[in-house]
Amino acid sequence: MRAVSDADLFDFEGNLQAAFVAYLTAQGFTIATSNDPERLSQDFIAVQISILGLQDEHMVQRPYGGNMEYDHYSYLCAITIHSDRTEDTTPSAEFARYHQQQVAKLRQALSILSAYDKGGLNKHVNFYTINRLMPAATEYEADGMGYDSTTLNYNGDFAINQSSFPINN
Repeated sequence: MRAVSDADLFDFEGNLQAAFVAYLTAQGFTIATSNDPERLSQDFIAVQISILGLQDEHMVQRPYGGNMEYDHYSYLCAITIHSDRTEDTTPSAEFARYHQQQVAKLRQALSILSAYDKGGLNKHVNFYTINRLMPAATEYEADGMGYDSTTLNYNGDFAINQSSFPINN
């Protein structure tokens, strides 16, 4: 797919977030988006992408003899699983297992087997190819009887597809 403009192509965070949201939605998860916080359910999953910079100094030439452009970038993907506790008593074992099961299902969806070998994640990515998605740190937070929240962090890198550069820029 060719980008309409450079701004469209270089919207790394927006394009990658949209790809992760589309992929995880296809896997059956309910994903919150930052532009509709009032509509968040009690249980939700949020995706945040941060670009860390160049992966290396690899460059590719734009179409039709255009300038050279860096095309290989590193990113961090933080996925938060938030489960509200609706019980007025101490959380039960079933509730604790529910949150753990959601975390496990998400890890499985982003495993090499599911996200790569079956080709799922890159099918949802426009303009780029995700080369690596590696599990990094996991952070857990609980608020007494209010909620459980786990953030799964993934490090990765992606390359801009040469065929995605806009022609008329």
